Amino acid sequence: MVNQIIIAWRIALEETSFKWAWRFLVFIFIMAFFSPFIANEKPLFIYDQQGIRFPVLHSLTLGNSENSLTTNNKFNSDAFVIMPLIPYSPGISDYQNADYRSPFDDQKKLNSKQEIESLPFRFRHWLGTDLRGADVLSGIINGAGVSLRIGF
Repeated sequence: MVNQIIIAWRIALEETSFKWAWRFLVFIFIMAFFSPFIANEKPLFIYDQQGIRFPVLHSLTLGNSENSLTTNNKFNSDAFVIMPLIPYSPGISDYQNADYRSPFDDQKKLNSKQEIESLPFRFRHWLGTDLRGADVLSGIINGAGVSLRIGF
């Protein structure tokens, strides 16, 4: 019985489709595990006069209030900052781009003079937005982690 299971696994591991399924599953696990570092509006790394800070790690710890997070994430223009690949957290609304904005639509933002201008390429919603203006790609990345936790 055990020999048959081992033989079946060896045969399955030799098939190309099985290998690609495992690669895809590993990719989903990695994406789910690192989702706060992939899709988040908080910087990953800040180096300025105050020293080196990791705001995204601070936001992952327990017992933090939202006020302490927002005050600790302020940095000046001289700081060296590394931002996540997708600069939107899941569920955070972008009201300028609400109502199912496509990735190919003209996406807007308010500038410092309260004028509406086009969104730079770095800050575009790569898969668009939903009715509230939440980024679809960041929701998918975060949802993968939630689905894996429920599945296990």
